[in-house]
Amino acid sequence: MNKSIIVALDLTDHDLTLIKFAQQVQSTYQIAKVHFVHNIKISELDEILSDMMEDRQIGPMISKNLENKIKSIFKESDSYDLTLLEGDNTEFGISEWVKKMNKPTTALLGWKTVENGTGAMAQKLIRIFQGDVLLIPRDTSFKMQSILIPTDLSSNFSKVKNKVEDLLPTGSPFQVSIIKSFNIPSVFFPFIDDQETKVKAEKLIMVQYEALKKKLKISDTWSFKAVYQNGKSISDIILRENKNCRADMLVMAAKGASTIATIFLGSTTNEIINRDPFQVLYIVK
Repeated sequence: MNKSIIVALDLTDHDLTLIKFAQQVQSTYQIAKVHFVHNIKISELDEILSDMMEDRQIGPMISKNLENKIKSIFKESDSYDLTLLEGDNTEFGISEWVKKMNKPTTALLGWKTVENGTGAMAQKLIRIFQGDVLLIPRDTSFKMQSILIPTDLSSNFSKVKNKVEDLLPTGSPFQVSIIKSFNIPSVFFPFIDDQETKVKAEKLIMVQYEALKKKLKISDTWSFKAVYQNGKSISDIILRENKNCRADMLVMAAKGASTIATIFLGSTTNEIINRDPFQVLYIVK
């Protein structure tokens, strides 16, 4: 885990989940200080609201509300700080604020249901944020006993592998499962033996993984499986395998083998973010 973490709060009930999760992360990884941040969107403070507030300032009221939430979890005042930003673009404001820290940073965000907002904020932040992003569903606590890594075994896998090794607490029992999903284009079905081709594809993928395992010195304790999609989407496969291995956290690269610019998300990562939250999701940049 990066030794600098920020937690984006939004004044909803999701805040308490994020604050508790951040406290558990701080304790596990001996992080000196947690940085909480909230952006006040100036455009949302219209004239009617301003008239209702009269001479009262919204900033101190928001600060007090958030401080009370944080203090209910963080008992030592020097273990955290709270910053209020003001701007119309939350993602840009947070990104620019973190740049001033000039250190590797992980941002903790709430991962919400479709009814409470899609992954739009997370998508925008991941595109411009220079650090990692950790998406946390509501009412989720921190656990680190089982990690699932969906991958295409591209060059970005080395970043994910290094991050997972960094995430695993020393001395704790853990299970790391790696999956690569694959498909056989249906256009070939009239001319090939589907089952035979599936077996050959699995063997080729295993050879590819064994070469990568040797190159990156991947632990023998980490399991690897090639999963045939059989018409299902990659995100469907990830969701199914996540349930099968009972993972505590999903760790993915922001994008796979694509050579597109880093401001774009990989299609699979983008699709996962847009699903209803089903697991803690760590996006590695």
